[in-house]
Amino acid sequence: MQIVLRALEKEASLTCDMCLGEGTGAVAYLPVLELAAEVYEKMSTFSENQIEDYKELGDK
Repeated sequence: MQIVLRALEKEASLTCDMCLGEGTGAVAYLPVLELAAEVYEKMSTFSENQIEDYKELGDK
Protein backbone atom coordinates (compact mmCIF):
# COMPACT_ATOMS: atom_id res chain seq x y z
CA MET A 1 0.00 0.00 0.00
CA GLN A 2 2.87 2.36 0.75
CA ILE A 3 4.11 1.93 -2.84
CA VAL A 4 0.68 2.80 -4.24
CA LEU A 5 0.32 5.80 -1.93
CA ARG A 6 3.77 7.09 -2.90
CA ALA A 7 3.00 6.63 -6.61
CA LEU A 8 -0.21 8.60 -6.20
CA GLU A 9 1.56 11.16 -4.01
CA LYS A 10 -1.02 10.54 -1.29
CA GLU A 11 -0.97 9.69 2.41
CA ALA A 12 -3.10 7.14 4.21
CA SER A 13 -6.16 8.84 5.66
CA LEU A 14 -6.32 6.40 8.58
CA THR A 15 -3.49 4.20 9.85
CA CYS A 16 -4.20 3.52 13.56
CA ASP A 17 -0.61 2.21 13.78
CA MET A 18 -1.79 -1.19 12.55
CA CYS A 19 0.26 -3.82 10.81
CA LEU A 20 -0.87 -6.13 8.04
CA GLY A 21 -3.69 -8.41 9.19
CA GLU A 22 -4.72 -6.54 12.32
CA GLY A 23 -7.64 -4.72 10.75
CA THR A 24 -8.73 -7.61 8.55
CA GLY A 25 -8.53 -10.02 11.47
CA ALA A 26 -10.76 -7.82 13.56
CA VAL A 27 -13.33 -7.53 10.78
CA ALA A 28 -13.22 -11.28 10.09
CA TYR A 29 -13.83 -11.98 13.78
CA LEU A 30 -17.09 -10.00 13.97
CA PRO A 31 -19.25 -12.80 12.48
CA VAL A 32 -17.74 -15.22 15.02
CA LEU A 33 -18.77 -12.92 17.88
CA GLU A 34 -22.27 -12.52 16.44
CA LEU A 35 -22.62 -16.30 16.12
CA ALA A 36 -21.46 -16.87 19.69
CA ALA A 37 -23.93 -14.29 21.01
CA GLU A 38 -26.79 -15.86 19.08
CA VAL A 39 -25.97 -19.36 20.32
CA TYR A 40 -25.72 -18.09 23.90
CA GLU A 41 -29.05 -16.27 23.67
CA LYS A 42 -30.97 -19.11 22.03
CA MET A 43 -29.51 -22.21 23.67
CA SER A 44 -31.64 -24.11 26.13
CA THR A 45 -30.78 -24.85 29.73
CA PHE A 46 -30.20 -28.23 31.37
CA SER A 47 -33.57 -28.06 33.11
CA GLU A 48 -35.38 -27.24 29.85
CA ASN A 49 -33.93 -30.46 28.42
CA GLN A 50 -34.61 -32.53 31.54
CA ILE A 51 -30.90 -32.89 32.33
CA GLU A 52 -29.99 -32.75 36.00
CA ASP A 53 -27.60 -30.02 37.07
CA TYR A 54 -23.88 -30.73 37.20
CA LYS A 55 -22.58 -31.92 40.56
CA GLU A 56 -18.85 -32.05 41.21
CA LEU A 57 -17.61 -35.51 42.20
CA GLY A 58 -14.85 -36.37 44.63
CA ASP A 59 -13.00 -34.51 47.34
CA LYS A 60 -11.89 -30.93 46.91
